[in-house]
Amino acid sequence: MSKPSRIVLVTGCPRSGTTAVGANMALAAGARYLYEPFNYDAGMTVISRFFEIPGTDSFSMESFDRCIENIGALRLRLKPGLFKQDRGPRRWVKTVIGGRNRLTYLACRLDWSLETLVWKDPIAVFAAKAVAERHGIPVLVTTRAPVAVAASLKRMGWAYRLADLNRRLASLGLGDDAIIAKYGDRLERPAINGAILWRLVYSNVVAWSRRTPLIRLVDVQDVIDHPIETYRGLFALHGLPWSAAVENKLARRYGSDAASGAPPPADLPRRAHVTKRDLSKINVYGKKLLTEEEIAAVDDITGDLWPTVKAACLSQEDLEAAVASRL
Repeated sequence: MSKPSRIVLVTGCPRSGTTAVGANMALAAGARYLYEPFNYDAGMTVISRFFEIPGTDSFSMESFDRCIENIGALRLRLKPGLFKQDRGPRRWVKTVIGGRNRLTYLACRLDWSLETLVWKDPIAVFAAKAVAERHGIPVLVTTRAPVAVAASLKRMGWAYRLADLNRRLASLGLGDDAIIAKYGDRLERPAINGAILWRLVYSNVVAWSRRTPLIRLVDVQDVIDHPIETYRGLFALHGLPWSAAVENKLARRYGSDAASGAPPPADLPRRAHVTKRDLSKINVYGKKLLTEEEIAAVDDITGDLWPTVKAACLSQEDLEAAVASRL
């Protein structure tokens, strides 16, 4: 069994681009991708809810530390990850072999050349500060325009238990009681739910990044507009080896996706990861899926914070300086 010498956590609000960024960071030689061990549905058996927060009544620091130790040692007990919609061959495969969480875990364990574990996990976003400060693990936080996140959650029909999440955040002085009270009768609406979740995530992550240099933010629009330059800088910042092979793979991924003749965004299916779509549109299609009322609510919930989040993201100058420092 292999054991990584280091870990990089790629996290952010759900539907903010963590999957693509995590997978692409794992293109580096000696790197492997671990999918969402903090996921309540299919992650570690000790995870009792979405968005565990270290130091709260349901997730002690001791429990959190054991989770990080087990991730680093690749010693995980995972849930089956079966869903009601899994039927026929898909259900059989997941029962016998496992879903994405288990498959990426097994691939990591079997890779004797493994040096860097790229832990992709938006559900671990509220653990980012403890991951960095208690365990010295670098954290890369993806950001995406709030209207796009809200629209994506609406497309999926997802809504998280925000009242409970805010209660747990508030116990550590990290909640936002005012926004929960203002939209209390609309918390179950996916677009509103997504906008509030976005606010809870980034209001805290930006503050943590100012105090902890191991936490960095990247705007997925920069990744889309300048994929090679952005990833080369991200690789340099996280000590990952860059190569012509990595550059060629990224060029193919971002070049072919944008010219793939994908269906219009509003016609995307209700599943989390859609292939063959125009990556250049992912931050702008939201307004086609949201009502005018929802767009106004998203702007009310996030409008004051979005400029601050963008300003906290790594600039192209920051990324160029990181590359130069490695030369």
